[in-house]
Amino acid sequence: MPALFDVPQHEFASLPAVAGEVRQVGDMGWGRATRDALRYPAGRLWRVQLSGQVLTGTTGDDTLTGGTGDDTLYGLDGNDLLLGEGGNDTLYAGDGDDILAGGSGDDALHGELGNDAYVFGLGDGHDRIHQSDVEGQFLTILVLKPGVHPDQVQLERDGLDLVVRLASAETVTLAAFFPPADDPWQWPRAVDQFWFQEGAAWEMSDILARLPGAATASAGWRGGVSPVPVAGRASPPCATALSPGRRCGAL
Repeated sequence: MPALFDVPQHEFASLPAVAGEVRQVGDMGWGRATRDALRYPAGRLWRVQLSGQVLTGTTGDDTLTGGTGDDTLYGLDGNDLLLGEGGNDTLYAGDGDDILAGGSGDDALHGELGNDAYVFGLGDGHDRIHQSDVEGQFLTILVLKPGVHPDQVQLERDGLDLVVRLASAETVTLAAFFPPADDPWQWPRAVDQFWFQEGAAWEMSDILARLPGAATASAGWRGGVSPVPVAGRASPPCATALSPGRRCGAL
C-alpha cells in the first residue's frame, strides 16, 4: 500500500473488524495525488486521512469525512453526514435525509431523494448545489453557519441559477433554482428555505422578495406566483437530528 495515509498503516490495519464486513482499499496509483477508495460497514464512522480520496457509504447512516485533497464522497442510502473539509470536493448525498458540508474550497454538492440540508459559511469558497425535487416532495434547506447574518447575504440571478453571495465574497450557487421558460409550473430544484444561526429563516417568498426587481418579476412559477409548500413533507435533517447532538451550524 503506498504511503499516502496520514495515519500509519498498522493503525489502519488494526481497526476492529465486524462480522460480515467488507473492507476494501483500492489504489489507482502512487503518491499523494492518487485516488483511493474505502468501503465502510453499514453505519460505522471511520476517518482516515487520504489525499484525493473516494469514500463510499452504505445503506446505513454513515459519516464520511474528506481530507485536504480534492475528495469525492458517496453517501448512498441512509441518513448520512458528508464532510468535504479542505480541497475542491464533490459530494453525492444519495437517498435519505442527509447533511452536506463542503468545507473550504470550491465544492459541488449533489442531493438526491430525501430531506437534505446544505451547510455553508465564512471561508467556504465558491460552492455549487445540485438538488432535484421537481415535484416538491421534500424539504431542502441551506444552513448558514455562525457569523453569517441575514443583512450580509446578497441574492443574484444568473440564468436559471440563484447565487447566494456573502459580504466576505464567498458564494454558493443553487443550480437550476428557477424554472425553465417552457415549464413554469416546475417546482424549484434546489433549496426551499434558508436558515440562520440566530433563528431567522427565509421561506421561498422571502427569498424571492430579496431578489432584484427584474429577477423577481421573471421568476416564472405558476405565472409569477411563488411555490406553495406541499403538505405533509417531513422536517429537514437538522430539525429532526439524525443522530444525538448533530447540529448543522456546528459543522
